Order: sequence, then structure tokens, then C-alpha cells
Amino acid sequence: MEALWHRRLEEYLRGEGSLTAADMENRATKGSNYNERLLEEVLEDFRAARGTFVRALDALDLETVARTAHHPRLDRPMRLVDMCFFAAEHDDHHLAAIHSLLR
Repeated sequence: MEALWHRRLEEYLRGEGSLTAADMENRATKGSNYNERLLEEVLEDFRAARGTFVRALDALDLETVARTAHHPRLDRPMRLVDMCFFAAEHDDHHLAAIHSLLR
């Protein structure tokens, strides 16, 4: 998902009218062989990618964060700040699933 968030951020920055659609078949995730990798390595890669994303967001002004683009699956305009909230909700969904599995 990190690649999609980065791609969409670039689309907002370029002022594009619509966002890249997510691959609902998760081909990139399935092709990454996460189950074959060490957990520490996966987490390190995630932290690096998310850190780059957050630093890019931190550098933006309020006008840029308020830009809108069409979200293809939701079929509605979405502000950049809303896309970030959407990403956080996506993370929360997975963290809740992990928590449930650990219990």
C-alpha cells in the first residue's frame, strides 16, 4: 500500500484530477513474499517508506493539503488530508486484525 499512497501524493502535488485506482487483487502484496522474509526486515522497510511519506506531508502547506482529486473506488472527490485519514484507517484495520490474532 505504501507505493499507492506515494503515487497518490504525487498525483495531488501535480494537481491531477483523479487518483490511481488500488489493485483490489493485491498483486504487489502477494508478489512481495512477506511470509518468506524476516519480520524485522519487513518492518524496517515499512518504517522507511512511511517515514518518507510523512516527511513529504510535513513539508506541505495548508493549501496543498486541501487539494482534491477524484477517488476512483469511492467515486467522489477526496482531499489530500482525507486520503491520509483513509490510509490511517486502513492501517488501523490491519492492526486490529493483528491484535485479534494475537489474543
